[in-house]
Amino acid sequence: MPSLCNHKSKKTAAMINMKNKTGMGWQSAGQALEENRRDRILKADTRQFILLCSGLLERHIGRLTPRRGSGLVEQQRRFRRLVQ
Repeated sequence: MPSLCNHKSKKTAAMINMKNKTGMGWQSAGQALEENRRDRILKADTRQFILLCSGLLERHIGRLTPRRGSGLVEQQRRFRRLVQ
């Protein structure tokens, strides 16, 4: 019977050791990912990003149909219905 107890304790110790190693792996991976993110932010070209975004926005706005009004009249109509 004592050998079973030793086997269990060895297995538990091995599991704990593996858990600790895995945890350290995730910590180092997290640090590497964070460093990569910071590097990309520092190297980013803000002007190029703004031009890209404004181009996409202009493309989207160009596809929209013009509104007949600002929507204020419709909003006031709905508020009147709520009050009545």
